[in-house]
Amino acid sequence: MKQLKQFLLFAFILSSIVIIAGCAGGKITVDQAYRELTPVKQLELPEQITDNLVIKIGNVADQGSSYKNHLNLYINDKLIQPDWAVSNIENTFTYKLKLKPGYYKVRAEYFAYIGWGEDKFPIMTQKLVRITHDQRTFLKCNIAKEPNGTPVNKKMYFKVNTEPLVMEKSESLTGVKELSSKKGAGMILPGKKIRRKHKF
Repeated sequence: MKQLKQFLLFAFILSSIVIIAGCAGGKITVDQAYRELTPVKQLELPEQITDNLVIKIGNVADQGSSYKNHLNLYINDKLIQPDWAVSNIENTFTYKLKLKPGYYKVRAEYFAYIGWGEDKFPIMTQKLVRITHDQRTFLKCNIAKEPNGTPVNKKMYFKVNTEPLVMEKSESLTGVKELSSKKGAGMILPGKKIRRKHKF
């Protein structure tokens, strides 16, 4: 009987602690809002946007000294597999991705066959890559190489630039205007006189 009372007392104390902790976790200050609150539902990109990050790396391989040279691309340390069949003389690697808005870690590794072995050279960004809902971000790197295929720069960096995502919107608006103009064909606007041809 005594053990049962102790068990019930222990259960009551434990449940009280859980309740108090739960109440405390349900309150935050105004200053904590940005850090503590996350959206109930993630705001997705419009369906007509097929990509908002384009990564282009040129002068990777060729039929000369850079034969079989290749590269790996990583985003947040995850290997991104190309969506095309890569050949041994693939000169340009272009990745078109659709990512959720936020900051991403982007890097690549360039593999070059030099002599009897294969060396690895990093391609990096100066800082995290910012992806927004209203811009397309471009990362470009053209590998400058020595005659034997060795990169001139042992450590390379992407050039980053952005452009507004207005093409899809303008196209949709153009379609609406064209549709309106077709619907409005043959309509007489108020105050506009129409000259009629008289038959004699």
